[in-house]
Amino acid sequence: MAKHAKAAASRAAPMQLIRAEPDGTLTVCEEAVARLCALQGQLAVCTVAGVYRSGKSFLLNQLTGAPRGFAVGSTVQACTKGIWMWGEPLEVVRTPGEPPLSVLFLDTEGLSSVCQDGTHDAKIFSLAILLSSLFVYNGDKVVNNAAIDSLSLVANLTERVRAGGAGAGAGAGGADGKAAEEAALAAELPDFVWLLRDAFLEMVDDQGRAMSAREYLDESLRPAPGGSAAAIERNETRGAITRLFPRRRLFALPHPTVGSDVKEGELSALADLSRLSHAFRDALGALRAHVLETIRPKAVAGCALSGGAYAQLLRAYVRSINDGAVPHIHAAWASVAAAECERAAAAAVDAHARELCVAVERAGARLERAQLDAAHDAALRGARVLYARAASGPSAIVKDGEARLERAAAAALEQHVALLDARSAALCAAARSAARERLASACASAAAPGAGAAEADAWADAARQAASELLDAARGPARIEVIGAFAAEDLPVAAGRALGAVARRAAEHEASARAAAADAKAAGARASDAEARAAAARAAHDAAVASADERVRRADAAAEAGAREAERRSVDAHAARVAAETRAGGAERRAFEAEARADGAERRSAEAEARRAKDAAEIGEQLERARADARAADVRAARAAEIVDAERESARAAAARSGAALADAQRAAAALERELERARADAATTKEEAADALRERAACEKELARLRAQLAAAAQPVPSPSAAQAGAGSKRPRLAEQQSQPCDSPPTRAGLSAEAEEAAEQPRFGQDKANDPLPSAAVMSARLKKSGFDGKRLPRKREELETLYREHCLST
Repeated sequence: MAKHAKAAASRAAPMQLIRAEPDGTLTVCEEAVARLCALQGQLAVCTVAGVYRSGKSFLLNQLTGAPRGFAVGSTVQACTKGIWMWGEPLEVVRTPGEPPLSVLFLDTEGLSSVCQDGTHDAKIFSLAILLSSLFVYNGDKVVNNAAIDSLSLVANLTERVRAGGAGAGAGAGGADGKAAEEAALAAELPDFVWLLRDAFLEMVDDQGRAMSAREYLDESLRPAPGGSAAAIERNETRGAITRLFPRRRLFALPHPTVGSDVKEGELSALADLSRLSHAFRDALGALRAHVLETIRPKAVAGCALSGGAYAQLLRAYVRSINDGAVPHIHAAWASVAAAECERAAAAAVDAHARELCVAVERAGARLERAQLDAAHDAALRGARVLYARAASGPSAIVKDGEARLERAAAAALEQHVALLDARSAALCAAARSAARERLASACASAAAPGAGAAEADAWADAARQAASELLDAARGPARIEVIGAFAAEDLPVAAGRALGAVARRAAEHEASARAAAADAKAAGARASDAEARAAAARAAHDAAVASADERVRRADAAAEAGAREAERRSVDAHAARVAAETRAGGAERRAFEAEARADGAERRSAEAEARRAKDAAEIGEQLERARADARAADVRAARAAEIVDAERESARAAAARSGAALADAQRAAAALERELERARADAATTKEEAADALRERAACEKELARLRAQLAAAAQPVPSPSAAQAGAGSKRPRLAEQQSQPCDSPPTRAGLSAEAEEAAEQPRFGQDKANDPLPSAAVMSARLKKSGFDGKRLPRKREELETLYREHCLST
């Protein structure tokens, strides 16, 4: 039940949907089509039709809630031309939380207008029914013969509208085929509301019992007795309404001014309905509530239409009517659904591409394949939802659109994957190049002359920093490969260079230690030499002292002792200096050995790091092989899906060819049956003609014998006895000659008397040509054919055939 209905009445206005051109064709107005395409959600259409100047536009203004909406007037000229629609649909919410239903109202050109013919009325009436989900027929007062006559277009509706395709019903003949077509058409036709305007009679049966509106309508639609052509046509209209509109209702609106102070001429300008009668307002409210509560979304073959699909279906119907063809609902819907699904698929593909591009741009250079796959899945889910909302039609067409969407999304993903691979390769290559440069710079610093342990530590820090930066900068599918290559190729080379520099520095330090040891040994040798020189000096001094004067020795004993002590102290000091230098050389050698041990520890650490990098490379290779296997499996699955699709398409094509061959065989069989029937009819006609010819020949022979007898009697004068005897011999041979002529050869006029010629000119059997009995219909048809008439165009009735025969055969 509708909870509320609202429309922007202040912004809405009528707009023409279908325009009737002077040459009789119909034109779809593009402004209205654009408005329809802008509508969202499901669409329901209520159309009001009826005889012109019957108040349809006034009724629509009350249904839409816009008293000044559709144009109304009080003259005999029709106000509405073609088909108009209310520019702003009513949004009806029947269940809270569900999307509203857009109810569109259509106003049609009145029927039976003096300025239009029946063909135009049939076009407008058929199009109004095709476009509606609720059809309101605006009738007058009661359901009588005149009202039934005004709906005579319904009886011919099956000839103007088809439910199936162009060949629907061709295989079924007779009543069964017509019933099947009517049942299929009834399923697609709208709900029918018969509105009685200005009703004043009570609805009672012939017993005086009260009847409901539906009972009154059903009673009025029962066949009425009578055998006249008009009665038969009305009963056909009643039957067509009953069969084609099983969902039908009847509403009665009393006259709006009865019991009020409003005059008839004021209705067109009246803005306040409160001045009208209460009965009219109550009945109008009930009608409006019924329309808004029961109207169904416009659907074809069970598929609800959107505004865009409705506009395209309208174009297809108008195109068929203008071409003089019969609109086929399902065929038109199939073409429209295919176009709508194609547009929906294109829009969904664009939405998927936009969403995927936004996700790629948002991730930037740090995009990974897993992120790309997740973004693709999310975008594809959104695209599927968008397509499901916009696509409608037969399931096969909808599935084809879904397949196009899936293929386009897969192609877009492959393009992004290719771009991601290229970007990843470039990014990883740049990161690896930067890491190489950092390692090369650290190696150069470590290998520089005078570099020590600090430079070696700096190289290790640089290697760790380069690896960390490569891990942070490398992104995408090429990341594992580049990191593995860096660990397996670049890092070992750089480590080898750094270790070589450390080894060279250790060798240099060892050489320096050996040189220092040599210097210490030379210093020891110099100290020993000094001691030897000192001992020699002491010996020389002792000898000098021994050979000196004993007296000087005694006098100078104290001085000599002091000199020896000073000399000893000097030697001790020199020895101490030499020992100190020796100890300094040993300390430097131990320092060099410690540095060598540190360089060996660094080398072992670098080797361990290289082994870890090698393990990481092997893990990367295994992961890459797993990814390659997964991609190969995806490719094989895609190829298998393509093979299955190709086989399915081949099967469909084979089925289509088989169906076409079957249809051709059926048509050929039907043509052969028709040829056989014509041959049988021709044989029967020939048989009748032969019988008539035999009868006519017998009659001619009898007539010829009678005429010969008359001619013979007329040719013999009354002779004298002698002359009779004399001429008997000469007359008999001639008479015998005449009698011996063939029966089918006409007698010659030579030698006949005037009386015989006059007797030959008299009509047969003493009758004139007008009263002469005519041959059979087959004989007359054969003679008319010989006279040049087309046998297919000869009249079928004997009276018309006799008239034509007298005019063209007896007259000549």
